[in-house]
Amino acid sequence: MPCIQPITPASRRRLVALKERGIISQVKLSFILRYASSRVFWVFAKPIRYYYQFLTGYQRRGVKVAVFNKGRVLLVRPNYAHRLWTMPGGGVERTETYEETGVREVHEETGVVIGNLRFIREYDTLDGSIKGHTKVFGAYSQSDRIVADGIEIKEVGWFPLDALPHDRVPRIDATLEAYRERIEATPRCA
Repeated sequence: MPCIQPITPASRRRLVALKERGIISQVKLSFILRYASSRVFWVFAKPIRYYYQFLTGYQRRGVKVAVFNKGRVLLVRPNYAHRLWTMPGGGVERTETYEETGVREVHEETGVVIGNLRFIREYDTLDGSIKGHTKVFGAYSQSDRIVADGIEIKEVGWFPLDALPHDRVPRIDATLEAYRERIEATPRCA
């Protein structure tokens, strides 16, 4: 595990001094502080969350969204875990529906606003001994503009359906196949 240096009061003062001298912009300083805080938080929170979920028999609920635009699909590369290209998505909060989570996660991770989600498929996961259930939806975006948040998501990109990146999660192929089957099975107006 890499050594993670927390932001101490002394290092925070050094960063603020660099900002005041114009070496670091306000935006970059804000990013550095958010990124460091996030890393330190998850060093402690992840093991605690894992054991809590294991002891209570908690089942994670997740959502993924295949966002389409002009024959392309939107993929993200996370800054953590497997670091492979995948579809935007995340965990469902207690008070949210799967659809609400899908809309929120796509916007948080990519800046794309979507609506009118359409169910594609669902699958079960197993992370160690923690069970999960994920639903996958499809949506269309009118906008080409995408922005990675830089903390959770490292890269974002639109990929043609016939030229997907090789370093992607295997579930993308199964999801796109299920999507094609659903679309072809849908009756079309004459």
